[in-house]
Amino acid sequence: MGLDICLIKPCTIAEADEGYGVSGCSSTRNPKIIRKFPQYVVEVEEEREDYVAYGHPEWEDPSYWTNPGHGYIMTDENFYVIEGDDVCALSDEDQYESYVKNLKPGVTVTKHPLKDIPIKKVTVLEVPYQEIGYQRKGANQKFYEDGKWEDPEKCVVTQAELEYDILHYFSSETPESKGGWGSFTEYTKTDDERRKDFIDNIASKFKEGETAVMYW
Repeated sequence: MGLDICLIKPCTIAEADEGYGVSGCSSTRNPKIIRKFPQYVVEVEEEREDYVAYGHPEWEDPSYWTNPGHGYIMTDENFYVIEGDDVCALSDEDQYESYVKNLKPGVTVTKHPLKDIPIKKVTVLEVPYQEIGYQRKGANQKFYEDGKWEDPEKCVVTQAELEYDILHYFSSETPESKGGWGSFTEYTKTDDERRKDFIDNIASKFKEGETAVMYW
């Protein structure tokens, strides 16, 4: 787990296929990039669980799962819903088994077999892209403390936004830390190294209106 920084060039599906080098292409559903590059937006039909038909319309709202007290884990066969005061992120069924064995009072976990949940077809919007720059990690602790990584629209599409991020998150002088999560991120890299890496790998190749920076 860690920050991935990618400089992308939105393009047609054919161009994305060619740049990807294998069948299929890279694409993003980031709403900010969809708004910025409408000329490249494509519609994709996919199947999803129909929670309204299943009797739980609240599960359709992504914000429901970001509120305290709600969590879930989906495996190949089941959808587990976790509710209570001790909800944490789980990535696989093994973690779920361990979590259930050590449940704290007031926390409930319910299992919903996927075979019992109706399926619906939905149309989603995507923007195909070519990756033209990449960097693993490199942001200072303020990036995490400001909630940049948790932002659902965590990307840069203008020169002004890029310059802001260079100044605040990849600067040659680390801002004062609030002491929150991520405060000790990449402590072995100096501020000057962090700034130079980001400019060399990402910022120097950015062209407003043609490219975008994505944080994963």
